[in-house]
Amino acid sequence: MEQLIKSVPSGLRLGVHPKNTSAIKLYEKYGFRTYEVAESGYAQMVREN
Repeated sequence: MEQLIKSVPSGLRLGVHPKNTSAIKLYEKYGFRTYEVAESGYAQMVREN
């Protein structure tokens, strides 16, 4: 994952199922933050370089 993050110049955005707390914790470990929760309930997470 670190290699992917470093290879993207402006940042990454992803949607995460709200019950997938393990994934959310992992993404937060890599510097992602939740910036909104979509109508579907999926957390929208972003990591900006």
